[in-house]
Amino acid sequence: KEMQAAWGAGIVYCDSNEPASIDFLKRSGINAHPNTSKREEGIREIGGRLNAAGDGRARLYILSRCVNMIDEMQTYDEKIKEHDHAVDALRYGLMGVQGGMARMQPIYVIAKRYA
Repeated sequence: KEMQAAWGAGIVYCDSNEPASIDFLKRSGINAHPNTSKREEGIREIGGRLNAAGDGRARLYILSRCVNMIDEMQTYDEKIKEHDHAVDALRYGLMGVQGGMARMQPIYVIAKRYA
């Protein structure tokens, strides 16, 4: 709710394996949706956006202060399902936008609920 107060209401994409978290967010008035894309599709989408397009520019930029994302991107192995929360969150958001679910709205991504 603090993010929405600061940045505006948008869609919260969640790990589809966390239905209790999705229900909790919805009951709290958050516009929560499960990620419905396949993992492999999201990985290809991230990789495709990191490569330069026809104009020589990438379509995804990661700020240097996003140290967890950078660390995960450098050590990511699609065969190992560990230490990938930031990458999962990025994948959920990108696939939601690509699928037309969130045109011109703030996008929030939640990979997993941390205790």
